[in-house]
Amino acid sequence: MKKNYADMDSLEEVHAIKEELSREFPTAEAFGEYLRSMVPMNPPRKPSRNGRRTSAKAKTRPALPRRKTAVHA
Repeated sequence: MKKNYADMDSLEEVHAIKEELSREFPTAEAFGEYLRSMVPMNPPRKPSRNGRRTSAKAKTRPALPRRKTAVHA
């Protein structure tokens, strides 16, 4: 009878998962191709908070003009 993963200790669970993967995918390359087929190459972008697209580079604020101080003589 096959054990449930919840009934196994962690090392037994890892070995059982490894055995299942090795039965399904004979090589690591085959498993990698399967994973790549499941994940889209260009995931959709999340919209920015203000609704406009912004570049990934952080924008810097322009320098504020300095206030002129009175010179005491």
